[in-house]
Amino acid sequence: IVDITNDLKIKIQAILANNSITTSEIYGIPVIDLPINNKLETIEHKSLILEEPVRSGIKVENAGDIIITKFVSDNAEIIAGGNIHIYGEGRGRLIAGNTGNKEARIFVTSFNAELISIGGLYRVIEEKLPANIMHKSVMIYLDSKNRIIIEPLT
Repeated sequence: IVDITNDLKIKIQAILANNSITTSEIYGIPVIDLPINNKLETIEHKSLILEEPVRSGIKVENAGDIIITKFVSDNAEIIAGGNIHIYGEGRGRLIAGNTGNKEARIFVTSFNAELISIGGLYRVIEEKLPANIMHKSVMIYLDSKNRIIIEPLT
């Protein structure tokens, strides 16, 4: 039963059936029998897929994941509420989990970024990177102590 009052508030009254309920109504409230595998799923944000290079000075922002099939130039900015995937050279500023999502990750085929961020924690890359991650495939994430980890992918 759905009551919509003058204040446009929605009041839903129902009882979810379980093994011990054998009636279709309890005190005038209907019993709803849903399959066990019926789960409520919410799609919060869709992924943004770019099949073009992201050039210098361009800012790309999405509440979900961002997938780039080309490269990201110096001085470009990629900001995702979720993960970032770059299937090319990743330069510029790469910001994943910008809404505080500390589970977000950055995946880059050829890593050479100016700045990286996961879940609001930033690291500016000013020094030369070690040979095992410079221009290599990497995964960037936060460890259990909220440290930014740049891990080579083999």
